[in-house]
Amino acid sequence: MPTTPYEAIVIGAGPAGAMAARELARRGIDVLLVERKLFPRAKVCGACLNERAVSWLRLAGLSNLLPRLGAVRTQRFRAYCGRRNVEIELPGGAALSRAAFDQALAQAAMEAGARLVTGVIATVRETMPGSSWREVTLNDGAGQTRTILAKTVLSADGLGHPAL
Repeated sequence: MPTTPYEAIVIGAGPAGAMAARELARRGIDVLLVERKLFPRAKVCGACLNERAVSWLRLAGLSNLLPRLGAVRTQRFRAYCGRRNVEIELPGGAALSRAAFDQALAQAAMEAGARLVTGVIATVRETMPGSSWREVTLNDGAGQTRTILAKTVLSADGLGHPAL
């Protein structure tokens, strides 16, 4: 596990965290990307991207990811409940494996210069008043714990926000 201070620590290597870490690293910021799970990780949610998400990938220079990962273009979404159903037009989107997508975005962050650590639980700790550093404790679940300092901490660890 890392021990040196970082300019930024991003907690959570899903799409938001991996993209944030990539963009920080592309701008020359020393960034650590921390993920609780090991890659590849199975995810049942979030396998569909809307047109705006696809355009953001294009703007970030990552439009090649979708065809490489076997994404399927979407045109509409239809949900059923008993005899009822609703259909929503969703042109310009894509559906793909969330596990493959997350891994590809984390790889893109590393290629930009971010360091990725997986299989550790990150917890943001209270800092001393007036300190310009934030403390993040990393626990590997096997008894090894380290506290890392960072100027900035971005928590992108999902709905439960366990890091906070």
